[in-house]
Amino acid sequence: DAWFTLAWKSFFSDMFTRVAGTKDITLGGILHVDTTTTGNVGTGEDNLISYSLPKDTMGTNEDILEIEAYGTQAANANNKNIKLYFGSQVIFTTGAVDSNGLDWRIRAIVIRTASSTQVIASAFSGDTVLVTQTGDFVAGTQDLTAAVTIKCTGEATSNNDIVQRALIVRLFPAI
Repeated sequence: DAWFTLAWKSFFSDMFTRVAGTKDITLGGILHVDTTTTGNVGTGEDNLISYSLPKDTMGTNEDILEIEAYGTQAANANNKNIKLYFGSQVIFTTGAVDSNGLDWRIRAIVIRTASSTQVIASAFSGDTVLVTQTGDFVAGTQDLTAAVTIKCTGEATSNNDIVQRALIVRLFPAI
């Protein structure tokens, strides 16, 4: 195109070098979005929304995975326990609390330190009166050379005591 002249190309190349130097830049992005409304069924722990992270997605140390899950809780006095899993590990749990009609959100950051070790931090927003542990740090031990299931579960008394509204997974590759 005529508007993208050699002068413009030189300008953008120069600006990129000034901003980034000689450092490579990688862009992160959304790997998965699921907005299927899914609730628990009766008593016991039920899978809500899940995603299978393909093997070797986090192939480089310092790759960062961001997980965000959110939903609602029924307006009743039933005990409700929301858990977020990274593979076989629970990386956050609310514990059994009788939150009444409140929204919730769990956000976790997973940082690869080796092919089978991760540093994981999570934070909870919602009923912080009853859920007194609103953040957690976990030493991850999942084998990232295999697929890893990311999921939320809900354990409650009646149908839809816990409803998950979305699961979002983002990847930010290391440089």
